Amino acid sequence: MAERSSVRSMASRAEVRSRDRQADVDAVLSEQFRATASETGKDSEDSTARADKYGYKTGSLLMKDSGAKAPVSHGLPATPDALKAYAERVMRPGQVQGFGVVMLVSMLDSTPRTGAEPGTIMAVSDNCVEHLGLPPADLLDTNLFTESTSPFTAQSLHTLRAIFSAGDLAAHAPIILTLTRRPGVKIYVIAHTTEEGVVLDLEPIDNATGSEMLLEGALRSQALVKNAVTNLQDTNNAPVQEQFQLVVNELRHLLQYDRVMLYQFHRDQHGEVLAESMSEYAVDTFKGLHFPSTDIPQANRGIFMAMRSRMIADVANESGGSKVKQSVRLSKDILLGTSQLRGVTGCHAQYLSNMGVKATLVLSVVIGEPPARTPIRRNKAAAGASNNFGST
Repeated sequence: MAERSSVRSMASRAEVRSRDRQADVDAVLSEQFRATASETGKDSEDSTARADKYGYKTGSLLMKDSGAKAPVSHGLPATPDALKAYAERVMRPGQVQGFGVVMLVSMLDSTPRTGAEPGTIMAVSDNCVEHLGLPPADLLDTNLFTESTSPFTAQSLHTLRAIFSAGDLAAHAPIILTLTRRPGVKIYVIAHTTEEGVVLDLEPIDNATGSEMLLEGALRSQALVKNAVTNLQDTNNAPVQEQFQLVVNELRHLLQYDRVMLYQFHRDQHGEVLAESMSEYAVDTFKGLHFPSTDIPQANRGIFMAMRSRMIADVANESGGSKVKQSVRLSKDILLGTSQLRGVTGCHAQYLSNMGVKATLVLSVVIGEPPARTPIRRNKAAAGASNNFGST
């Protein structure tokens, strides 16, 4: 019993050291990104800037084993302020992906924080002109439910009021609303709460698609999912590796991506590609490769644990993204950690472009709930790579 207890204690200390090393490296990479992100140096905190000259080679040496028994991190110390700044930039990027609009609406619970009455539009992305037919100046600090200024029709506002009153926003996602300034145009809406109010993810529905094609696509997807689940059930007693391979094969068939990988985070936080399914357009295989813990920083892993999904629809067009315009009553960029439209940071967009990736979808598979303050024991299935079929 004493021996088993000692082993558990040693494992716990090893995990703590691993997390400390990861924190050090995250802070160093964050500092390097800030130093190189701005060409002018005028605003090194600009979350929309791209670090085109960012040195991945330098970063990869931070975890190099210098002859010690365990890897030792080098470089800048991971001070609380540095870690806080890095995490805030991930959660509050100040930009969104261009295929949709983000809008923050003040609610009763957020009034003490924002100083705005419930229903006030506190922030909106600047692509609202293209998608909603109204510029940010005509929306900011107006009440979403005032019909004369709202971008939505009276019937749509009635639907929104009912959903906001219901409380469980996720149970109603997505809903379809109609726009006033773009007659006949409908829009998908996913609502989620933050400490600042309700964030609306708004994505216009392509008129050329039509309701009949949407229904046909939904029915086809349902049939494909049903077939995939049946195939997985048939291999319930098969070896684990065989089940892994079937999962990625079925996902690629369903999503029509060129590459689907099953990527596992090990206890020491490094990652490994356990299974992979590729189309004829994907050339190099990643199966069996191991990646350092610095490949996916802790702040992003925390979002994976909370969100369970993350999509980048078009890597090439997301280097700058659409900036979020805000009311002067807000002192910080709004929280977008739970938004599917959360912007793509410059170094990540460049990283994906260097790999030839055009679109990505990440789905998190959590095996058990990790102990408090130890968000490392999890598996993640990542779908993506050079998607030659367009946005999915």
